[in-house]
Amino acid sequence: MNKNVCNYCHNSAYKKVTHVIFDLDGTLIDTVGIYEEALKKIVEEFGKKYSPELYEAVHGRISEEVAKTVIEILNLNASVQEITHLYKEYSAEKLTVMTCPLLPDTEGVYSGVLKRIVEDLGQKYYHELALTVCGKTTEDLAKTIVEKLNLNISVEEFAKLFTKYSDEKLAGPPFMPGAERIVRHLHEKTIPIAIATSSSQRSFDMKTQPHKELFDLFHHVVCGGSDPEVKNGKPAPDIFLICASRFDDKPEPKNCLVFEDSVNGMKAGIAAGMQVVMIPDENVSQEMWKMATLRLDNLNQIHPQLFGLPPFPEASNK
Repeated sequence: MNKNVCNYCHNSAYKKVTHVIFDLDGTLIDTVGIYEEALKKIVEEFGKKYSPELYEAVHGRISEEVAKTVIEILNLNASVQEITHLYKEYSAEKLTVMTCPLLPDTEGVYSGVLKRIVEDLGQKYYHELALTVCGKTTEDLAKTIVEKLNLNISVEEFAKLFTKYSDEKLAGPPFMPGAERIVRHLHEKTIPIAIATSSSQRSFDMKTQPHKELFDLFHHVVCGGSDPEVKNGKPAPDIFLICASRFDDKPEPKNCLVFEDSVNGMKAGIAAGMQVVMIPDENVSQEMWKMATLRLDNLNQIHPQLFGLPPFPEASNK
């Protein structure tokens, strides 16, 4: 598949817009794998077979609706509350940076890094080991672990590895290709931009904190997982209609352009009366995304001028 050009343009009759609304997970930041892994873990714990089609059925929905859908499709002997709790817990294991993450029975950032280094050096990691270093400086942590396990590595080398791997984890979810470019471009051109995500406010804050400077460029954010005004999650149009209403000039839905990666999100945008640019996973069939106004492989392929928005500088100079 050619990743440098727009391969799939469903509707050539693009209409001019004045405002842009972005989904978050899988559209701006690369977190989809985290949620899919959490779902797979739950399904397998209940003795069921996981399939990518199951994830597509729930992708883009709030946690409670994910749980309800999974229970119905797989006929699980569990309550919505139980599955919701597990889904949030397993996702948080990958997303949460604990205040003191070196406690037993957690998979915090630092304990995961410590486990990786110890096992790479051929030693067995155990949770009690974390208790001996919790709260220590990197140098003291390295010295304690090297001495306790008699590792064949210097304290300085261990400390460097610990810092390197921790920094990689703490950097937060990476941006999707082209996401930072289009966000900064639209902001510089004073195009009002906002986010409509099924995440809760807490989850949103956790995922975006490492990139706070960029996310501060958005006029506002609607978190469907915790916003009391969002009565129905995607694929219902509620979240996009509410998001549009919170711009200062309250544009009509037809004047808003939505960027989405999920089928449920695409359906929500269309139901809201907005044009939708979809950037789905490559495994999503044409039958599932064919209603989108425009289908791209990634955000680097977008030409804003198609929708009456200012073109990128390089396009203006041609």
